[in-house]
Amino acid sequence: MKELEKAEDHGSVWLVEDGYYSDYHVLGVFSSQENATKIIEEIGETKESETRIRELKLDQGIFELNDGLHRFYVDMSYEGIAWRVHRVYSVHAPLWGQISVFKATEAFSQFHNVADEVRGMVWAKDAEHAVKIANEFRVQEIAEGRMSFKGDLEKRHKSNIEWACLLQQMAQEAYGTD
Repeated sequence: MKELEKAEDHGSVWLVEDGYYSDYHVLGVFSSQENATKIIEEIGETKESETRIRELKLDQGIFELNDGLHRFYVDMSYEGIAWRVHRVYSVHAPLWGQISVFKATEAFSQFHNVADEVRGMVWAKDAEHAVKIANEFRVQEIAEGRMSFKGDLEKRHKSNIEWACLLQQMAQEAYGTD
């Protein structure tokens, strides 16, 4: 695969949005953040207001598509196990790659051996490439102290093995395979 082209900045537009889900609507599209801010100031904000500004880059994903890449969603454990990887076809997923650390909550970690995880959407040539990108991100986050494990790592590893054996046994019973 050829080297990824450097994405040129083709500019941005700023949306003035309000509401969520079925109440979501765009109030306007503006050529600058300053213009979007002026509109919000004119509209006025109330305690119930959900009005916000969102910047969108133009031509998002075009360079990646031209280089033969596709969108993949990856969930990866602290230990580097990619437990969910799939190609993204949904219009509801962002066109820009966005991968981050999903933080384990303190309340949950009191009862389970939980760790932070890597989750997000990446541009990759295939699932294997997507896992590699997520793993590189995971290693960097651990090295810089932004990802942690809460609990007994050995106990968690044993639990993961037991879970995998149980799933294999269930598959054998359901499908009669070895």
